[in-house]
Order: sequence, then C-alpha cells, then structure tokens
Amino acid sequence: MMRSLMLLSCLGACATVPAPVPAPSQPANGRQTLRYNVQGVPVIQIIDSSLPTLRISWQFAQGADAEGDDEIGSNSLLASLMTRGAAGKDAMAMAEAVDNLGGSLSGSASRDSMRFTVGGLTRDTQVLSKLLAQTVRQPNLDKEEFERLRRQALAGMKSGRNRGQNLAQRALQKLMYGSDRLGIPISGDEDSLKALDLARIKARYAKIIQPRQLTIGVFGDAKPEEIKALLNEQLKDWAAGEAAKRPNEAKLVAKVRIHIVDKPDLTQVNVHLASKGVARSRADYETITLLNYALGGGGFSSRLMKLIRSERGLTYGIRSGFSSGERAGPFMITSFTRVEKVRELIDLSLQVVAEVAAHGITAQELADAKGYYLGSYPLSLETVEGEGDRLLYAARYGLGDDYIDAYPKRLAAVSLAQVKALAAELLHADKLLIVLAGPKDKLIESLKGLGEMRASWWEDDKPIDLLP
Repeated sequence: MMRSLMLLSCLGACATVPAPVPAPSQPANGRQTLRYNVQGVPVIQIIDSSLPTLRISWQFAQGADAEGDDEIGSNSLLASLMTRGAAGKDAMAMAEAVDNLGGSLSGSASRDSMRFTVGGLTRDTQVLSKLLAQTVRQPNLDKEEFERLRRQALAGMKSGRNRGQNLAQRALQKLMYGSDRLGIPISGDEDSLKALDLARIKARYAKIIQPRQLTIGVFGDAKPEEIKALLNEQLKDWAAGEAAKRPNEAKLVAKVRIHIVDKPDLTQVNVHLASKGVARSRADYETITLLNYALGGGGFSSRLMKLIRSERGLTYGIRSGFSSGERAGPFMITSFTRVEKVRELIDLSLQVVAEVAAHGITAQELADAKGYYLGSYPLSLETVEGEGDRLLYAARYGLGDDYIDAYPKRLAAVSLAQVKALAAELLHADKLLIVLAGPKDKLIESLKGLGEMRASWWEDDKPIDLLP
C-alpha cells in the first residue's frame, strides 16, 4: 500500500507507538459521506469541493471467479469491449468525446468484480455521467472490436510466456487448483480465449451487468440532488437479473510437491512457494495483514528479506502475501535467484516460515508492522478518489459502513498473542508447494529430498520426463 512513498512509509514503519489516525469523514477534511439508494441501487457519495473534479464508478459484484467453464476469460474481454463504443458511437467517437472533456473512461475486471469509471471536471458532470451510463447500459459489443481485443490478448499471452515469473505463476495456479477457476489467470489462457466468441461475451454481459449486482460510487465536487436526478433517469426501467451464486470454495488438488517449468535458457530461476490462504471476509484479517508484514510483506523490514537478501545475498527481492477475495486464494512466497543458489533459498524460506509458525513474531516486529500501516493509512485517504476506492472495496466484501474508521482501530488492537496463534494456524512449512521456472536439468539434483517432483515444457505446458 502506497509503496511509492518509501520515505513516508519508512517513517511510519519505524514508529513503535503509532500516531492516532484522523477519521477522514470528519468535517476537518471538508468531506461529507452520504449513502442512499436510487432505483434500488446503493450509492456511496463523498462530497469534496476542494477541487472542481468528479469521479463516478459503477461496480458490479461478479468477477472472473464466477465464470463458467465455457466463459473463462470473458470478464476481462467484456470490460475492455464495453469501453470501445456505446449508444451507436464507435470506439473513436467515444474516445474523442471523453478527450474533448479532458476526462477519462475505463473498465476493469478482477476475480470478484467489474468496474467502470469516468472522471473529469465538475462542470461536465451531466455529460460524463451520461457517457458512463451509455458505456454500461448501451455498449455496442462490436464484433470487429471483439476480434481485435482477443488478438491483442492472445499476443500478450504469447509474449508473456518468455518471462519466468509468469511461467511459475501459471504453473502454480494449475498445480494448486486444477480446473477450478482459481487455477487459471483472470484473463484466461490461450485455449479459453480461442474458444470464446461474441455470443458468449454477450451472454456474460446479460448475467453480470444488471442492477442487482451494482454499487455506484460518486466522489468529488458534486451536488447530491443533481447526482440523484441523473442516476434516477439512467437506472429507470432496468430489470433486475438473477441473484449471483457464490462459487464453492476451491479445493487443493496438488498431486506432487515440486513442479519445474523447464526453460533451459533461464539463468535466473523464479521460485514460488504456496499453500492454502484465506478469504477476505475473515474477521481477523488485520491480524493476518500484520503477520504477513513481519514475515515477508514488509520489504526490508521482513524476516525473509533480512535473511535471504540482506544477510545471504541470494536475491534482490523476496516477499510473501495472501491473495484474498470472496474465496480464499493462495498464500505465496515469491522470489528469484541463480541456479546454484535455488536450494539454499528454498531451505531458508522454509526455515523462516517454520520459525514464525512455532514462535510467532517479536513485539518490535508487531510495532513496526502497525507503525507502517497506521502511518501510511492516512496517505491512502488523502484524495477523495483514494477514500472512495476503499469504500467500494468495503462494499464489495461486506466490511461494514464504518470500515474507514474501524480499520485502523482494528489494526491497533491486534495483540502479539493473536499473531502467534494465527501464525500457528496458517503457516505450515511442510505443506508449501514449490514451483520453479528454470533449466530442469540443472535443478533436479539440488531439489532432491524436498518431495515428489514433476516437470512441464514452458511453451505448451506438456509434461516431460524428469531425467535428462
């Protein structure tokens, strides 16, 4: 969070007694947060008149994880396609309309949601709002644009196969989750994209883009009565679709402990260690955040970075993290190193995980973690857009209307005993799966004794023999 502001982040991380966090919704910052419904759709509005600007977001609570087997990759393509022309205007005309206002229009897809956002000057509120509504409710979904976007996506996937990090990540997802949607990247893969056609994209649109799934955010210099009138017109006569069905939790399906993606020309080996993670809805997520910071999420403050980079010089970077959404994604440790140092890096990583699982973290590590997050938190709320993004995030995962104020309080309240108990529950060095992208023949010998191995060829993912 706010990693680009390293100086301020370090100052926050060094504080053993975090400064109290001002509540951003207080009148002191000149903002007012409103919540209301228009045509049954929840709206979150933050009024901030410090600048004559406005951003409006329409967020739909279904993402890639809800795609069916014949829809994989459709959300990402759909989000891009919807911004390529609407209400009879082609992609060029829409882009010119936005550019003439000095504004921006975008669409994006994640595992759990789709979001469409327009931004610009307050004086253009009506035009900007209309452009966004047309993008969402009247997209052209043009066949030529669809084919062009699919070709671009396939070309990107092909070029991405040359990068070891991508190869390791793809193999890890497949090893852990198999055919479950978590086993395939958000954008799909080459096979799934080739199988998609415009009819499936349109069917996906009908499922997702409907008012039952929608939350709207309005952030900046705008009058509530004007916004309500505009939205009332834009949302009327929109039939609610079927309620979304939450996907079942993914089951781990790994049959081996080690998977090597064989790419003989790689001199740096990408190393991924992973195990079962957690969902974002866990009540103790702030404890998880602090634990992970001390383990491997805190840059040079983390144990993994101190030992493996600073003391042993095995890599330029190593980090850990929980991929948490509506469903539990993986807990991962990611790094890279020279071929001859791979086993040492893995052994030391397992050692650190085992130590934290057995003994927890120190009081100073906990204070540093709290200092970082509580110190950087106000920075994430400096802009009305930053605060708005947090509220939309909270709305998607049901974190409560008081999330802005409650989050730092929950962080501050975490105890050392809570972190230790959580570490024992979540961290299991002996269950970490190991995926590497590198030259198989140079790696096999050093990996012996860690568990059963398998390998695949980097270009087509086909299994290959372990022996040279």
